[in-house]
Amino acid sequence: MRKYYIHGIVFASLLTSCGSGDAAKAQRDSAENLQAEITNAMQAEKYAEAVAMIDSFSTTFPLQVDIRRALIPTRAKAVEGITLQNIPALDKQIADFQANIAALEGEFTSVKTASSLPPYLVYKGCTGTVDGVARIQARVNTGDDAEFSPWVLAVGTGRNIGVNRLQVSTKQGAAYTIDVPQSDYAQASVPMENISPLAKQLYENDDEIASVTAYGTNGNATIKVTPAESRGIASAWKLCTDRDSLRSTLIAREKAERLLQMARDKAVN
Repeated sequence: MRKYYIHGIVFASLLTSCGSGDAAKAQRDSAENLQAEITNAMQAEKYAEAVAMIDSFSTTFPLQVDIRRALIPTRAKAVEGITLQNIPALDKQIADFQANIAALEGEFTSVKTASSLPPYLVYKGCTGTVDGVARIQARVNTGDDAEFSPWVLAVGTGRNIGVNRLQVSTKQGAAYTIDVPQSDYAQASVPMENISPLAKQLYENDDEIASVTAYGTNGNATIKVTPAESRGIASAWKLCTDRDSLRSTLIAREKAERLLQMARDKAVN
């Protein structure tokens, strides 16, 4: 906005030294100069600058109704230009997310449950139950509610200790206290939001879990974690994060199409 108000400033200063006729002409000249700058910006495909100048025009030159009306389709064309410039970037993001998701899904295998619940995904090499054993297992939801509950960490403590928290340390020295919903069994399920800080550390820093201790109302249990189980947590977080980002980008792409059509309709009308 550095120069879009200069015309108004010049006009205001001229008001103090000119008569009403001279002031009106000065305003008109200044308004036409800004209109010319808008035209230049459009020709240079600097659509965001053009929109900013058009938006400033109404407040700077409220009496120049004819030019303001003439700029309405110009603004629509500028919005169309901005949208057309943004769409290729959105398409690339979508393609990148889809490729990443496909690669990550290849690291997982589907596990059917004994109940009527949909199968879940676990990292290859980490299949098996957590019942009766002390282990952890990242599970990616494949059900209809996956958007709202993408993944969980299944925790087995070997015996019922009434587990309510995990104390986790990594090989790079990070430490986490993870709340676990109170369980009356020898296993529990930790929601995504509780485990995500650890998972993000593992993925983004190529870190690995060094130790896990489960604490509960009836004692504690040491859980040995394999490198594959550690990678499974990191990959589950990345897979679900990319899925969420893909959904958001697809929504943005859809909005861009609607905005593009609205701009084109306004430019015609």
